[in-house]
Amino acid sequence: MNGAQLSPPTTVDLAQQMPQMWQYGVLGVVVVVFALVIKFLYKRNEEKNALLLSKVEAKEAEVSKERSEFGKEREGWAAERARWDAREASIRHEFEERHTELVKTYATQILKLQDESRIREDAIRKEALDTSRQIGEAAARANDSLTQLLQKFYERMVSHTPRGY
Repeated sequence: MNGAQLSPPTTVDLAQQMPQMWQYGVLGVVVVVFALVIKFLYKRNEEKNALLLSKVEAKEAEVSKERSEFGKEREGWAAERARWDAREASIRHEFEERHTELVKTYATQILKLQDESRIREDAIRKEALDTSRQIGEAAARANDSLTQLLQKFYERMVSHTPRGY
């Protein structure tokens, strides 16, 4: 083979090389089949991925829509809660004003009643003192007249003067 010309293969050479060629041919067919299977599986996987991706995107869109609806609903709740809080604050303020006013009115009424009671009590004490004084004076007069009566009775009963017998 050093510079010699190659001669066409002979049948003997072909027969010897045939198992090798056949192996390479089968190997080539296996490689082609294997490549076709990989291509088929890759396309099938892409289709599944595209289907799954579309499902995921649809689910994400649905979840996003629900979240936006929930957000709007929460905003409505927040606005309603703010209205209720404002209403509660106004009612509380109104109640506290009324309560404070009523407490002040009640306190002034109690003070007025205490003053009136004190004045009435003083009048009753003065009246009771006057009545006691009058009763004392009447009792003293009654005692004086009883004493005078008893003295007259004693003088008549005990006296040494005869009575006209």
